[in-house]
Amino acid sequence: MTESTRKNRVFKTAAALVIAGAAYLIFVKLTGMAIPCLFHLVTGLKCPGCGITTVFCELASFEFKKAFSANAFLFVTSPFIVFELFYSAWLYIKGKKNPAVNEKLLIIYLILLLAWGVIRNLKLFSPA
Repeated sequence: MTESTRKNRVFKTAAALVIAGAAYLIFVKLTGMAIPCLFHLVTGLKCPGCGITTVFCELASFEFKKAFSANAFLFVTSPFIVFELFYSAWLYIKGKKNPAVNEKLLIIYLILLLAWGVIRNLKLFSPA
């Protein structure tokens, strides 16, 4: 596959994701309905990703404090996630493999995300 073909594929995928995300954001803003977290529905606990829809909705309204409150970990690490998405797309376009150091960073991020999922459910951190 040529670099040009990979570039077109990345562009089409990114465009589809942006359009779908914008449509979902508009739907949530207009109806107040969002996709529920199945983990939370079953266990009553917050998963590491609980609040991500709220984060995006509040960021779209420039309500940074509310976005942080919805999911502090994802809010703080979102620049890293955005960088990783662009970096992965660039590597794919260039036909290169993900460097080992980057793979280790992603594993560390996943461990921290899972730890966040545990920490956010401790009574110590829950509002009274």
